[in-house]
Amino acid sequence: MDRLPPYARLSMISDQSRFIRGAIKEVQDAIIQGGILALLVLYLFLQEMRSTLIIGVSIPISVITAFVPMFFQNISLNIMSLGGLALGVGMLVDNSIVVLESIFRCREEGDELVAAADRGTREVYGAVISSTLTTICVFLPVAFVEGIAGQLFGNLAMTVTFSLSASLLTALYLIPLVVSRTAGELQADRYVIWPLRAYREGRDEKGYGVIKALVMIPFLGLGYGVGFVRQSGTDFLAPTWSSLADAFRKPSWRSLIQVPYYVLLLPIVLALFLCRIILGIASTVLVSALFLVLSVFYGIFQVVRLLFNAVFYLPLRAFSVTFEAFRRGYGVMLRGSLRLSFLFLLLVLLITVHAGYLAVQLGRELMPPMRQGEFGLRMEIQAGAQLEETEVRARRFEEIIRQVPEVDSVTVEIGEEEQSSGNDRGENVAEFTVLLRDPEETALQQDAVIETLRRRILDAARDEIITFSMPTLFSFRSAIETQIVGDMLPDLRRFGQEAVAEIATIPGVKDAELSVKPGYPELIIEMDRNLLAERGLSPGQVAQRLRSEIQGEVATRFSRGADKIDIRVRADQGILRGVDDLRSLSVVDGPTPIPLGDVAEVRIEEGPSEIRRVGQRRTVLVSANVEGRDLGAASADIDKALSKLEMPADMYYLQSGQRRELDTAFKSLRFVLLLAAFLVYVVMACQFESLVQPALVMFTAPLAFIGVIYTLWLTETSLSVMVFLGGIILIGIVVNNAIVLVDYTNQLRARGMTKTDAIVEAGKVRLRPILMTTITTVLGLIPMVVASGEGAEMRRPMALTLIAGLSVATLLTLFIIPMAYSLFGGKDRS
Repeated sequence: MDRLPPYARLSMISDQSRFIRGAIKEVQDAIIQGGILALLVLYLFLQEMRSTLIIGVSIPISVITAFVPMFFQNISLNIMSLGGLALGVGMLVDNSIVVLESIFRCREEGDELVAAADRGTREVYGAVISSTLTTICVFLPVAFVEGIAGQLFGNLAMTVTFSLSASLLTALYLIPLVVSRTAGELQADRYVIWPLRAYREGRDEKGYGVIKALVMIPFLGLGYGVGFVRQSGTDFLAPTWSSLADAFRKPSWRSLIQVPYYVLLLPIVLALFLCRIILGIASTVLVSALFLVLSVFYGIFQVVRLLFNAVFYLPLRAFSVTFEAFRRGYGVMLRGSLRLSFLFLLLVLLITVHAGYLAVQLGRELMPPMRQGEFGLRMEIQAGAQLEETEVRARRFEEIIRQVPEVDSVTVEIGEEEQSSGNDRGENVAEFTVLLRDPEETALQQDAVIETLRRRILDAARDEIITFSMPTLFSFRSAIETQIVGDMLPDLRRFGQEAVAEIATIPGVKDAELSVKPGYPELIIEMDRNLLAERGLSPGQVAQRLRSEIQGEVATRFSRGADKIDIRVRADQGILRGVDDLRSLSVVDGPTPIPLGDVAEVRIEEGPSEIRRVGQRRTVLVSANVEGRDLGAASADIDKALSKLEMPADMYYLQSGQRRELDTAFKSLRFVLLLAAFLVYVVMACQFESLVQPALVMFTAPLAFIGVIYTLWLTETSLSVMVFLGGIILIGIVVNNAIVLVDYTNQLRARGMTKTDAIVEAGKVRLRPILMTTITTVLGLIPMVVASGEGAEMRRPMALTLIAGLSVATLLTLFIIPMAYSLFGGKDRS
């Protein structure tokens, strides 16, 4: 910075950290908003502030506890780890809801507080542990996920696992402990808080009124301070001072020995006295401040509770009456529908088949495209063009870009530095970096801005090659990458150009280009060996002569300090101004010159711009962007178009880039989906000690995917890695309600109820916790769906998958699972 000249100015060309910071802030906001919505739902159902706050405590405790193992696993706070916390906000209270609702129900049945906490926790602890394990175990197969999906899923899986484990411990131990506490009275022989002590002394001992007792608090407190100083002096100074006085009052040989000791001890005693005074004052101030702060919070809590109870009394009362009527009506409907269980299950099967038919028609893409308010543009002119000509043409396009009002800044880079490597940008290439104004707002208009610029620039272009690009965080530079493999460069170029022409006509495919560009002109010198032999020359001698004349030879070195500078001797460049001069150049020394043109053919040809090899075979790459369509449909159309090319037998094409990554990710995710379902089944088989009942519970998975498929189809959302991850997580979540329902049905049957009565009673009893857990989870995810900030495009499909699957599965679980249990749950005990 200090070495820059005064006229130099630094400006930001591209800053992806802004996008990352914005995305992290969006996730943090989603966590807070989801937690608040979940607490409001809890208050609506429980209608008691204390119970709501007790459950609300499980959210910060679980989140903060999750940070500890995240630290030891070196997991940073990034988009995916915070996304896991946002995803789990609604789920973190599920276990606490089930436990607290069970305790609440036991209290309604007449149990004492401690007995209700004990019995309520015992009735649901098995189901709570099982439901949590089913959610956690779906993250175990993450080790088998390959490609970009595995990289994305790792941090999210670990974060959700840590937070859910903490929420399980909170629900089973902390929630019953807090709920079982009664509002006991504080008993002590004196008041620790001096204002309370002064007030009670004025009221009880001196008989003051309320106002006089409050006024006298400072004066009585001053008396407490004086008494404290006197007592401290009596405890510390009095023994030493009295012993010293006795030694002077009754002199003796013993006192002569004791006096120096007491004189040395007196400063130490005085220091201890001062320390006690200071510590006493400090402790009094701190305790009083803590008392005032807690009093303020307690007062605020009481005021808020009274306001809530007063303002929402009628709505809450109406909700309670409506919910009780709904619960009774649900019991009647459930008992009646059990008689038609087979017909309802057949209907669900038909709906499942139709959903499977729609699933095949859904689009496929690797990752949802993310708009960051930034994009790039590449301009390429004919090879061999001078830097100045490229700059002139780039300025023309720069002016077109700056005319768009949404554009904030344009940065142009032409050519490359001599020291740079690995870059295909020559002097004939210019790259533009375009930043939009107010990226948070204009990012939604980015596609329209790019389309406008593409139309204007292509209309103004003559022979320039123009392509657009987007900055990527997790993916490849271009959505479409097709490799054409062969051996002959002319054939590869010809079929590559035909492929670009075919791909450019496919709807939704933009900026199709070939990796092989027009090459730089090369001077080819083809020697005639017969003519060289007649003159007694060899091709090596001629090549060495040309090298010496054109490039020169290092004759010696010039020493300047520690540096060695080459002194190169070569022909006068004034006589080598063009190809004709090179043809006239003599290839021998002596009086009889032999011009190069007499023994060799000199011609100018276009050289290859690059030679790319994949698997030891020459390859050209056809790349393009996709807009307005999903990657799977565009790739299928490209396969159909390229299959029409009549390539030789030794040439072929294959899809690479995002298409290959898409196939790899989906293949591994399908395996992980099946493995997660198997692990969930194993956990439930251990819980129920049965093979049939876990299968009944697993019946909720297709019910969930019915809702997911219909929602994706209605919202025109493509299948992506994030949707697949949401489906895997959904398998572990969606069975939780069915586990609670089936587990309580088994408990009621064990107490002697008939199967039908147990099913209906379990449905009515578990209706409230099932709805509470579902609604809190759904509301916790809604901020991720409605968000429009940075990174929202990536989180929205997963949240939408979970919301749709969980909502539909819950509604169907309340009826379909009892019907399946009625048909396959075994006979009543005699």
